[in-house]
Amino acid sequence: MLRITTFALGLATLCSGPVLSETYYIAPPGTVSAGIADGSQARPFVGVETPFALAKVKGGDTLLLLDGAYGPVYLHRNHSFDQPVVIQSLTERNAQIDFIQISNAARNITLRKLGVWPSDPAAGRNYLIRAFDSTSDIIL
Repeated sequence: MLRITTFALGLATLCSGPVLSETYYIAPPGTVSAGIADGSQARPFVGVETPFALAKVKGGDTLLLLDGAYGPVYLHRNHSFDQPVVIQSLTERNAQIDFIQISNAARNITLRKLGVWPSDPAAGRNYLIRAFDSTSDIIL
C-alpha cells in the first residue's frame, strides 16, 4: 500500500509542474493586423497594454515588441507577477517608447533592449521611466 501511495504522490507532483511560459509579439499602436490578433508573430497584439488588458500575461512570459513607435507605455493594472515578465524589443532598441510609467503595485517586470526617448522633445516630460514607491522588482 505504501508503494502505491508513494507512486500516486510522485505522479501528482509531476503533473502539477509549472505552467509553460508564453512569448507574445506586440505591434506598435495603429498597426492593422490581418485576422484576429492572438499574440503570434503573424497576428501580434497591438500596443503593449493589450495582452495585459486581455489577462493573457502571466509570470515567466515574454513580450517581444516589433520595430516601430509605441508612444507612452503605462504599466499599472494587474501587473504583479510571481515570476518576471520580460518586455523587450525584438530588434535591439528599434521599439521606440516615449516614456514608461509603472505604478499601482506592479511587481516582477523586466524591461530590455528598448529605445526610450520622447518623439516630441518639446513635450516637456520630466522623466523617461517612472516607477512609483508601490512597485517592486522592476529591472531595467
